[in-house]
Amino acid sequence: MEHHRLQYLIEQYSKSQINAEELRELNQWYESVDYGSKSFDAWVRETRGEEELINQLYDRFDVKVKANKRVINLQRTYRAIAIAASITIVFLIGFALNKRQKMQLTAKAHIEKPILPGSEKAILRLANGQQVVLDSQGKGTIANQYGVSITKNNKGQIVYKNSAGSSKLAYSSDVYNTIETKRGGQYSVELPDGTKVWLNAASSLKYPLHFSKNERRVELTGEAYFEVAHNKNQPFKVVSKNQEVNDLGTHFNINAYDDEPAVSTTLLEGSISICNLSSRKSQMLVPGQQAVISKNDLKIGTVNTEQVISWKKGYFLFDNMDINSIMRVISRWYDVDIKYTDIDRNETFGGTFSRQANLTEILGNLQQLGHVHFKIEGRKITISK
Repeated sequence: MEHHRLQYLIEQYSKSQINAEELRELNQWYESVDYGSKSFDAWVRETRGEEELINQLYDRFDVKVKANKRVINLQRTYRAIAIAASITIVFLIGFALNKRQKMQLTAKAHIEKPILPGSEKAILRLANGQQVVLDSQGKGTIANQYGVSITKNNKGQIVYKNSAGSSKLAYSSDVYNTIETKRGGQYSVELPDGTKVWLNAASSLKYPLHFSKNERRVELTGEAYFEVAHNKNQPFKVVSKNQEVNDLGTHFNINAYDDEPAVSTTLLEGSISICNLSSRKSQMLVPGQQAVISKNDLKIGTVNTEQVISWKKGYFLFDNMDINSIMRVISRWYDVDIKYTDIDRNETFGGTFSRQANLTEILGNLQQLGHVHFKIEGRKITISK
């Protein structure tokens, strides 16, 4: 398990926000810890200092804590490891809590008011023009249109199904729905073909109620993660800004925000073809690769896929990202505006944060890590030296 993933799971555990799947993952990791005849409690008691504790723990899994890299505060990870490992190690928890409280007090000298994170909310625009606020809808049927039923399941996901006795061939593929998230929202939908899509904040997806015989085509703005239902006779195509993705059945992420310098598409499973609609250049991707399209350019490279899809898993992973890139992500999820004064925008930061953390906590940590200060006025954040 990678360092940032373990840190995220332990933080969720310590906040009582961990779900069943994450808890199973954490338990499996914990059961793999083996220090010979010594009990885990005894090992912790003999370890001197939190840095030594962290280093020994990750050395065990061949994951090194790099001293020259800005990784988010060790005291939080130290506290969480103590909680997850044994409730008897009370003195470790108290030590870490005390250090964290001091850090937060320092940060609050420059931060006025906490801002809560985004949540599951979106608007569904039906073919007849009706708008449905999804977060205010209970589970069950939302609408029936053109032989398709739209329901909200127990997980809050929107699911499309052909109505009993209907034939999808009897209806036009030119009838569309659109699901849209504002800043501070996210949502997921299962399309009529079984494809699952997760929409990030400030994004929209336009799709037909019935796909045509030859292809399944959707239009995306913003960011989304796709798990495409396999159908070799009906390719799945995603059009976004200046690119088209062609796929038969894979998992991939597209980031196509208007305020990003380029469109990036990252493949997790299977294979996809990327086409630059301006230059008509195309390229196949294999898992772990990312295509970046900017104007007529199409570049392919290998990336950290965990960082790319961390938003879908419920956390932020900033790995040597500049402050501009970080704050674009922050502004969408927390629905805030950003203003810069005289700062070095090329300075990079690193860290892992829960997407359920309040904004003051994240800004406080970034402030501790770099030469930046944050001031909140309403929903505007001013960044200065």
